[in-house]
Amino acid sequence: MTQRTTVRLICALLAAALMLGCGKIKKTQECKAFISKLNASLREIEKHNAKQSGDEKEKVEKIKKLGELYTQLSTDVEAMKFSDGTLAKHASEYQGMTAKAADIATRLVTALDKGESQNAIKIQDEFDAVVEHEGKLVETINGFCSAP
Repeated sequence: MTQRTTVRLICALLAAALMLGCGKIKKTQECKAFISKLNASLREIEKHNAKQSGDEKEKVEKIKKLGELYTQLSTDVEAMKFSDGTLAKHASEYQGMTAKAADIATRLVTALDKGESQNAIKIQDEFDAVVEHEGKLVETINGFCSAP
């Protein structure tokens, strides 16, 4: 191997190492931004938990607000751009879940406004299932983002 070939090989290896390092930095930055957005939104969502005490009218207002908050979170996540394909997939799945939660909250308010208590119970069960799925998605995202 000539000295020129050796220098080219070393430069190529250094460039590859830098690109991998930059990829990790980019992933970390994207994860941090994504998780920060989720945490801020979820704190606000938790404030409007309809299962907290209050009269029926107050609970309906809280559910309306939940729908609005999930709609906003869905829009915010959809607007985020990720260079890492796996993170983009997780974000897309999360965005779909938030859109579904917003839709269910709207349907729940409609059922409650119409006095359809049996239907409202079924819809509430759907909402509870989505929230449970949300917890699993958050665990998956945290696991991915904390991995080296």
